[in-house]
Amino acid sequence: MLETSGEAAVRLASVADDAGVAVGLISYHFAGREGLIQAAQAFRYSRRSLANLDDVAAGVVAATTPDDFLARLGYFTADAVAQASAEGSRMSRVALLGSAFGRPDLFAYYGEVQRDLTDQFERVARAAQETGLLRSDLDARAIGVFAQAYALGLVLADIDPDGPDPEALAEVILAAWSGLVATAEPG
Repeated sequence: MLETSGEAAVRLASVADDAGVAVGLISYHFAGREGLIQAAQAFRYSRRSLANLDDVAAGVVAATTPDDFLARLGYFTADAVAQASAEGSRMSRVALLGSAFGRPDLFAYYGEVQRDLTDQFERVARAAQETGLLRSDLDARAIGVFAQAYALGLVLADIDPDGPDPEALAEVILAAWSGLVATAEPG
């Protein structure tokens, strides 16, 4: 229901009917409608945040040279620029983040999910540093946050009616990545 109609459309009776359980059971386990919505939003955030991370990590870690590493980053960047805007997944993630406004428990949960996600990006960056693909003088966690920030920030291009050409945007992002590759001169 959240995916198709938003929070306002969620009715405990409808959820109970769809799940084949009594309304009281939902209220017991989630402390009511708000708890159910928060749990569902938290699940959606986790799912959206972790989508494709394993594929990206495997592809990037499989690189054998800095040029190969940059080429793989270019592939994933071009794919992220083109694919996610068509699916609306970036906008969905922004909406999920917005759903935590005024909900301290949900905000704290998103923080935990985000920490875990950044930990995973940090491990990928550190592995790339240890194999000589990424500059070792840069903080691996900061690189992980950068990767997530540009990906999430692409929502700005998604909502701009005069946004940049996707290929031009991918080229700019790849240029930024080239400054992080071990063979690139520090910026």
